[in-house]
Amino acid sequence: MRARLNPLFPILVLMGIGFIGIIAQERAFTPPDAVTRKFAIGETRFLPGDQQKAFSETRSFSPKSEAEGIDWLANHDEPGQTFEQFLSARRNLVQPPRTKLYVQPIGEFSDKEKAVLEQVKAFAKIFFQMPVEMRPVIDPAKHQITSRKNPGSGNTQFLSTDILTLLRDELPADGYSILAITMTDLYPEESWNFVFGQASIQERVGVFSFARYGEAGDPKYLQRCLKVFTHETGHMFGVRHCIHFQCLMNGSNSLSETDSAPLHLCPVCLRKLHSAKAFEPRKRYQQMKTFFEKHELADDAKWTAGRLKELAK
Repeated sequence: MRARLNPLFPILVLMGIGFIGIIAQERAFTPPDAVTRKFAIGETRFLPGDQQKAFSETRSFSPKSEAEGIDWLANHDEPGQTFEQFLSARRNLVQPPRTKLYVQPIGEFSDKEKAVLEQVKAFAKIFFQMPVEMRPVIDPAKHQITSRKNPGSGNTQFLSTDILTLLRDELPADGYSILAITMTDLYPEESWNFVFGQASIQERVGVFSFARYGEAGDPKYLQRCLKVFTHETGHMFGVRHCIHFQCLMNGSNSLSETDSAPLHLCPVCLRKLHSAKAFEPRKRYQQMKTFFEKHELADDAKWTAGRLKELAK
């Protein structure tokens, strides 16, 4: 869906394959009850014990909260996606030769920003339990990437659709997906102020700008970068927006709503990812905890520690 920028709300967030703007008409959203959440997870009785624990609702997972104002679910009527619906939907499978995630830097990066790129790469490897490779930086001046000065700020912006066109030809034969990262602002067409990014699930390509997330070196900045990268890569696997729990895959209409979402998957979405790319849940959580502790993401480290205790029982 494409929406023109409402001048009263300058933040636009891309989720999935479309541009998301603020919708003036608020919609009613009723958070799913416990029975609905359990149905979304699906039958787990015949799974190995560790998977039954990993895909069960526990105290670690909060049900999806009410939505109001400019919140995503107050403005977008989404039915959600159960695990069984995920299995029956057309999606990109992780199978040879496409078994690797690629990160494609575009434009200039400071030393601190380069460090963030490496941290995103390291976390993506843990989160998706897949090889992740950083490609050489692309110089926009050497490619057909249109740019402009933002009419309001005067800052340089890249045309996101030109970058997607470039990425389609850059996706390696072994690439499950290729996601570009730039520190330059993005716009999708002349009538738009900006977007955080744009992606195409079918073509396995996406581009995201970290220009509006704060200052590199701040844990909050890193957390935002990790969230947008893993959220959008999650869409590449065919995982749709989550309406069942507070989850990384919740839709977002603002940075504040993005900040309120956790940096982990709920039982429903975790099971979807596991079905696409098998992994050991406890090992994955342990690696996440180590990463969070190393990069001073205290709340995320605390949550993951609690989750590990639940799985150890």
